[in-house]
Amino acid sequence: MLRFKKYSGRIIYAVNIRKMFWFLVLLVFLAGLVITTFTVQKSFFPVISVMAKTTASRETENTINNTVLSVIEQNDISYSSLYKLSQNSNGIITAIESNTKNLNFLKSQLSVTINREMEQLQEKTLNIPLGSVLSSAMLSGWGPKIPIKINRVGYASVDFVSDFVSAGVNQTKHNISVSVNAEINIIFMRRNIKLDIQTTVPVTETVIVGEVPSLYKN
Repeated sequence: MLRFKKYSGRIIYAVNIRKMFWFLVLLVFLAGLVITTFTVQKSFFPVISVMAKTTASRETENTINNTVLSVIEQNDISYSSLYKLSQNSNGIITAIESNTKNLNFLKSQLSVTINREMEQLQEKTLNIPLGSVLSSAMLSGWGPKIPIKINRVGYASVDFVSDFVSAGVNQTKHNISVSVNAEINIIFMRRNIKLDIQTTVPVTETVIVGEVPSLYKN
């Protein structure tokens, strides 16, 4: 009986040693995993951050650009619907007068539609393949996905931009564009980054032959 107890005690001791060994192995593995994860995040975060900003900015700008073009097409916007060129008896353009009513209507339509479409972005999750972060052509597009969430921060503002550029001998092009400014917040890897998005979309244009009139009515 005494020999059995001694033998049994040795077995229990051996089992405990084995458990302790595997516990230490697991502990070392988990510690290594945490250190590796921290090191990878610290090393690659600047790269991932740049890619996240680029991806979110591109998605937001595409949404804004497509929305502006869609509103312009739906409302059949042309230069003559926004501006009127006045001529004298000799056919010389003497003044450019803006159609305030149509401009205000278009600005309102753009503002409402752009902000509505940007709200839809909050329901989308963009993904960056981890392989794309490694700067390797072979791994680009492969690997686990890093999710990026876009949250809208502020109201997108809309303004018209009017400029005149030379279009050749005795010709000037009058360009009308829409400038959109928006603030978004992107969330990835448990971090928040605020981005200011500014994009300009051409609306319409015309070529003025002769001198540009000094009278420009808003």
